[in-house]
Amino acid sequence: MCKLFQVLSIAALFMLTACGDITPANNASYASEAIQGGEIQPPETEATPQETSPPLVGPVSFGDTFQFNGSSGQIELTFGVNIYWGVIGNSWSQHYGSATFGIPVTIRNISSETGGINPFDFTVFGSDGLQLDSIGSSFDYDITWESNMRAGASQTGLFYFLYNGDGEYVIEFSAGFGFGDSQEVIFDIVYAYAPSLSAFDITAFPSSTFTPLPMGSALTLGDTFEFSSSSGEVEITLGADITWTTVENTWSQHYGAIVFAIPISIANIGTETGGLNPFDFNLFGSHGLRLDSAGTLDGDITWAGSMRPGATQDGYLHFLYVGDGQYAIEFAAGFGFGDSQDVMFNITR
Repeated sequence: MCKLFQVLSIAALFMLTACGDITPANNASYASEAIQGGEIQPPETEATPQETSPPLVGPVSFGDTFQFNGSSGQIELTFGVNIYWGVIGNSWSQHYGSATFGIPVTIRNISSETGGINPFDFTVFGSDGLQLDSIGSSFDYDITWESNMRAGASQTGLFYFLYNGDGEYVIEFSAGFGFGDSQEVIFDIVYAYAPSLSAFDITAFPSSTFTPLPMGSALTLGDTFEFSSSSGEVEITLGADITWTTVENTWSQHYGAIVFAIPISIANIGTETGGLNPFDFNLFGSHGLRLDSAGTLDGDITWAGSMRPGATQDGYLHFLYVGDGQYAIEFAAGFGFGDSQDVMFNITR
């Protein structure tokens, strides 16, 4: 839900994009090649906002890389050469039983701030030229809502399409709801039953290109600071005594995952009831990607609720452990338009 609120707010920003000439590419051989592994060729540049590949000149389709300056920041997209096929098995969906296909894409944040792909900056069209309904929520690895990557980070996922006949399928990228420059990506699609979506192997693709960012003026563990959240003025103190646990809830998608906890104390220093709004901060892992919430663990402060003036809440922020390296907390009131604070720290298990 936090991700959705951020995307809805940042979608109102206006930014210009780069455009390119488009011609369709022939995809006749891709179905037979797809079972060979499905790797995207990674960009031949280091993962820093300053070192990016040059803008693509020519057609944009399977296997191509191009840059897009969207309303959530500048990104670099690299499309795979394979198509994965499936059927919508969600009986609650209006498209239950419909054929679908996914095309791999690696997205890299080449801006200097946290950002990514904004689902309001692109539209997907079928072979009949009509806009397709979004179906990614029915499948794993949907890239549509991955709008939170630290500068230099990257991740791979799938663009999903409802299949409605052989022909050209198009993704139109356009920041500012069509008022900026645009970029089209065109795929020639011929139906095939294999390889299936179950054959898509996320581990076959390069890991995130994120490298630790300079600390600069960022805060760290042990610091105390004031923050004007969208739910009031608070004083936050982050402890440095880290504890470890595992997710033992068998109903959780993260069952068995390793988690570490950071002590946190929040004091309401305003004159009205308020506190820390859970929509005003995001947790990031050592891969530079936003972490799923582990806020259901005992003592977690994420959903502790409001406080009267002068009251204090003590608890923990729980992080899913994704490897040693630099973790971060980004505080940004008003969904990124108000007060902001960065907290960075290194974790070694």
